[in-house]
Amino acid sequence: MEQFHESMSELNMIHFDRSTLKLTKQIGGGYTGDVYEGTMKLLDNTIGVVVKRLSSDNYDPHSDYTVYSDALDECKISSKFMDNPERLIQFYGYSTQESLSKTRIYLLMEKTNAEGDISKHLYKDIFWKRITKEEYENNYKITMMYHGPKYWDYIMDRKDKLHLMYEMSLAIQELHSHHIVHSDL
Repeated sequence: MEQFHESMSELNMIHFDRSTLKLTKQIGGGYTGDVYEGTMKLLDNTIGVVVKRLSSDNYDPHSDYTVYSDALDECKISSKFMDNPERLIQFYGYSTQESLSKTRIYLLMEKTNAEGDISKHLYKDIFWKRITKEEYENNYKITMMYHGPKYWDYIMDRKDKLHLMYEMSLAIQELHSHHIVHSDL
């Protein structure tokens, strides 16, 4: 654990005591851990955070790939972007929790007003207009779809679509400038 703390310090990642964190709601998860909304107490303030919790019990004990290497790899990547807070979610630091049977590492990130991933945004009700079966059958627009017993037309404004694509392109360009390929777009 001491070597892990030293490596994180070299990346300018701040260690926060676990007692300053409160996980309030699970918002995602994957093979190596779970993602939570939460809060972090800093001096007299409490701020909203997103916490990725990695747990050693999710890793093969016989593998060279460990909870430490996974957390360190993620922080190495994020540290490349700390000078560009406009486009990417910022890391605040990390916390740790050890017991006899497992180690947990908490990666603490900026909580934005985003309501999930991009697909959740695109499927918001405000971008869909209910149409009749006749409208659906008489218009061969690519934006129309049939879902269940209802027919829909996607009505996001062209300007908003272009802005969204532009912003995503800038973020991807930033990743590529650091020789990083995002495999989950």
